[in-house]
Amino acid sequence: MPTQEEFTAAMKAAVEERGRDWHYPDPEVAPEWFARDGVGACRYRLEDGSPACIVGTALSKLQLLDRAADFEGKDAAILISALGFDEDTASAASCAQGAQDFGDSWGEALDQYLESIGEKTAEAA
Repeated sequence: MPTQEEFTAAMKAAVEERGRDWHYPDPEVAPEWFARDGVGACRYRLEDGSPACIVGTALSKLQLLDRAADFEGKDAAILISALGFDEDTASAASCAQGAQDFGDSWGEALDQYLESIGEKTAEAA
């Protein structure tokens, strides 16, 4: 069973890879980054199989991204729970996803995730 510690490390690695200031693309500029059946919903992975959103990027680092295919357009908590993570991790992933979807940087989204699981954020450290 995957652990919160593993997912947290993957979330941190995702942000490190793209940078704390990286923002998910605007739907007007990059519609391919959004789920067709989820209005305004970001995608976990793009058509070519590469990771898209912060949660998808974290899952790719855990080799779990392929299992996200049936969850495009659905809340991250649903996906993370279905993958076997505990409820706290699923809820925290949903917080991060929401922050990203509302225009926060990935660093801010990570901070939301960390606050949700009770870990110090980069800003608080």
